[in-house]
Amino acid sequence: MAINLEKIRAKLDKLNGKDNHSDLFWRADAGTHTIRIIPSEDGEPMKEKHFHYNISKGGVLCPKRNYGEDCPICEFATSLFREGTPDSQEQAKKLFVNQRFYADVIVRGKEEDGPKIWSFPKSAYKALLETILDEDYGDVTDARKGYDLKVTYIKKNFGRGDRMVFDSLQPRPRPTPLSEDDAQAAAWMDNDIDLNKIFERKSVEDAQKVLDEYLMPESASGDKVKYGGNTQEKKVSSVDAAFRELGVA
Repeated sequence: MAINLEKIRAKLDKLNGKDNHSDLFWRADAGTHTIRIIPSEDGEPMKEKHFHYNISKGGVLCPKRNYGEDCPICEFATSLFREGTPDSQEQAKKLFVNQRFYADVIVRGKEEDGPKIWSFPKSAYKALLETILDEDYGDVTDARKGYDLKVTYIKKNFGRGDRMVFDSLQPRPRPTPLSEDDAQAAAWMDNDIDLNKIFERKSVEDAQKVLDEYLMPESASGDKVKYGGNTQEKKVSSVDAAFRELGVA
């Protein structure tokens, strides 16, 4: 049997810290875009995940909020916040869990790209729920009588470069089918993207290891930054030290 080169490439990409998942996501530019949420077989086209950001590249799925298990990151952040100092509470807020929502969508004008994953914040999710519960619209994801959505993003600078930020959502005034081609619509609906294959589930032990590495990373300088008022300390990473030497914040 011939070797599967695609699987070999995927394994090599994973070892090199690369993957093809980024191609699955829709990256909105500043401006207004028209999208259509694809209905899902389970009746819940909008999926929810909870992450701890600012602790590792890409964030970590919270074992507690996602799977009902213990989460050492939640426990540490809560303990840090309860110390009550402005510094400890500011540090804790960076580790608190964050909600993120996802839906498979077709981007109008780019139908040839097929389904993409739209990642959106709580404000967009709230706007979606309010639209669905509005009797003038109802189920906007319905493949035959649903509604396209106009979503607007704006560019903001948070001190580390520009980011696209969700601004508003408005359904189109008239219902339209997902596609005029029934076969195409069926193919899009069959192409359900499994988020569990994209975001790696972390065990309690894995989360503890991530927290330990965050608190006590290897450091060329050996400097430490104290966390809160307790004895837990964090070494300054060699990368941070190098940037400071270059005068880069």
